[in-house]
Amino acid sequence: MRLLTAVEVASILQLPKSSVYELIRLKRLPSVHIGRLVRVPEECLRAWIATGGSPLTDEAKEEPPLRVPNLRAIVPSRR
Repeated sequence: MRLLTAVEVASILQLPKSSVYELIRLKRLPSVHIGRLVRVPEECLRAWIATGGSPLTDEAKEEPPLRVPNLRAIVPSRR
């Protein structure tokens, strides 16, 4: 099994490296984390491309962003 770097994946997909990292962060592109390193298995990349770039698992569904409450409404003023 060949593991590709983000630079190699970016070259294959003709995307900026930052876009590849964003796809990995959103779990839209299958990847393997080895410590701090991120690699994409070549077979998984081929399957991902064959499916039209759609996520390969249900885990990849995006969650809505967390909403931060207005802190002024929660914490009383110290004045």
